[in-house]
Amino acid sequence: MHKLSRHLIGAFVLAAAAHGAGAATIVAENPYNFRDNNFGLLAGMPARDIIVFGMFSVSPDAPGTTATFFQRDTLANVDVTGPLPAQDYTFNPWVFEDVVPYSPGLGGAWTFEFRNGADVAVRETYPLGDVPLMPLAENVTIVGVGPTPTVQWNLPALPAGTAVDWASVFVLERLSATTFDILHLSDNLPVSQTSYAIPANLVNPAFGAAVTDLSLVDGKTYIVAVALVDGDEFGRIRTRSLYGIDYTTAPIPEPATTMLMLTGLAGVAGATWARRRRGEVRGT
Repeated sequence: MHKLSRHLIGAFVLAAAAHGAGAATIVAENPYNFRDNNFGLLAGMPARDIIVFGMFSVSPDAPGTTATFFQRDTLANVDVTGPLPAQDYTFNPWVFEDVVPYSPGLGGAWTFEFRNGADVAVRETYPLGDVPLMPLAENVTIVGVGPTPTVQWNLPALPAGTAVDWASVFVLERLSATTFDILHLSDNLPVSQTSYAIPANLVNPAFGAAVTDLSLVDGKTYIVAVALVDGDEFGRIRTRSLYGIDYTTAPIPEPATTMLMLTGLAGVAGATWARRRRGEVRGT
């Protein structure tokens, strides 16, 4: 999903193998913890400055495993705790994740407790530290109408202390105004690349064993989102922006249909010209 970095791919495959083997002991690996400037995923909502945290590879997954999170907000002097929900995303069903509003007092590590029957596993994320807000991608547009459109964007001006290390593109199915399912995540894209063609097969190669091949369906509404990422020296996300726009798939007109449309338009234009010409003759 939107936390994937290069070093996680091999670990994900191992976690997938453990999940498929039905291992009883809890496996909880690949934590993440980053600041996120998030716009467009919740319909009609303004941009959200949030902290996204969780564990990328958990096995066994829900409903057998439950989890809670904890951290002390050092500025507000309060405990921030609650259930860490399982996110059954199509592209990776082994994610446990939550978000909270950004607070400078939440710069430490999150502690997670996973439970499955008598099994308990306690894990921690890396600390967030003091990170700036990543600006959103600019001029995000989608070119095309079929199942393989192209998304384009421009890089914004960056605040001091922030750099875009890579970009990613997400394809999500909009389930409601506030819910979505992640179907596809591109590989990490170089900063110089500011366009991405949605593939006909939405499955990222790293997750081919986890999900069934998918493609965009006519008439469904999706979110196509561009992520700009500033990572640390370990390839982990520090701060990210995620700009999403809705895209409803429409069928590409058949060549014959296109010719009929063009012929019809030419006929309308010709008739309009003829009427105007007759008016000019009568008025002479």
